Amino acid sequence: MQRGAILVGLAIPLFFIAMWVRTPALPRTAGDQSQNRGERIDAAENAIRGLQRSLTETRERLEDRAANALSAPTDAVAAFAFLSKRSPQREGESVILF
Repeated sequence: MQRGAILVGLAIPLFFIAMWVRTPALPRTAGDQSQNRGERIDAAENAIRGLQRSLTETRERLEDRAANALSAPTDAVAAFAFLSKRSPQREGESVILF
């Protein structure tokens, strides 16, 4: 019982420290806030550009897979063999032929 109380007592300050480190609204330094704001804007713009690039690459890859799937044979066995050779499997992606 005493050991559990000690662990809980030590976990509470660690939790508050983690919240303070992760929350950007809380002041961390007494430095110039305008510099931090510019850095945050640059970081946000870089993150947006990275996300846009990733989404564009994913869209292009999926469009290529869909276009390649249209040239699949009509026979079911041949179609599965065709897709397995042309479309590497990725987590969360699939190609469906009707």
